[in-house]
Amino acid sequence: MTLYLTGIFLFLASHSANIFFCAKKAQLIMRFGAVVWKIFISSIAILGLLLIINNYAIAKENSILLWPQSIYGTYFAIVLNFFALWFVISAYIPRNILKIKLKHPMVLGIKLWALAHLITNGDLSSVLLFGSALFWAVLSFKKARLKTSLSRDQKTAKHSLNASFSAFFLGLMVWLYMIRVGHKDLIGIGLLYS
Repeated sequence: MTLYLTGIFLFLASHSANIFFCAKKAQLIMRFGAVVWKIFISSIAILGLLLIINNYAIAKENSILLWPQSIYGTYFAIVLNFFALWFVISAYIPRNILKIKLKHPMVLGIKLWALAHLITNGDLSSVLLFGSALFWAVLSFKKARLKTSLSRDQKTAKHSLNASFSAFFLGLMVWLYMIRVGHKDLIGIGLLYS
């Protein structure tokens, strides 16, 4: 459990520079350069992710059940995850309507992803992982909105119907892959009940 918690801490800390120590990040980039900073932060994130992945099953096995899994909650979480994936993919496709209207679809997608997993996973190890991810996403969204409102460009970007459809279609395809085989292939837990 210690390695699992260390992984959660390292992974979220590596993504928290803009939330908690933006000035220190700028100083380190000035001193060592952007490439060194990215390598350093990416290494911490990868180490954290590997610790989470390698220790999740062990932590879940030895975890306390806080609330039971419900089939209705599971299917609701599956639907929420469609929106989460759509939002995350929208962050990478320029000129799509979600990116223009929501400003920060990646963080909103992470919020939905974490919430969906909290609904369906009631053991303590899952609550620690997805609860901390949700807490991080809330803080990150607040900081990003503050930064956007301080440096807002008054021009309104025009959205592209093709880009918006592409984001939706790719989100749908990734979601279908995840609920059919991806979730089971990646972490060994199947989603669909037969």
